[in-house]
Amino acid sequence: MKENNKKKTAKQHVEDVYSKLVESKACLREALNSAEQHRNKEQIENNLASVNDAINSINNTLNNYQD
Repeated sequence: MKENNKKKTAKQHVEDVYSKLVESKACLREALNSAEQHRNKEQIENNLASVNDAINSINNTLNNYQD
């Protein structure tokens, strides 16, 4: 199903990114739980930290967004 991006506001696009980051965080947690090798777990943990930073940044943007 294709979304019609022309009708979305900038804030709605940012909200979409937030939702996708939250989804990504859940997937990375699942990957972390199923990773067997220590090095792979470390890399996934690093990715998870980056996604958490991005979530915090987007959250800050949404909290300070001026309509």
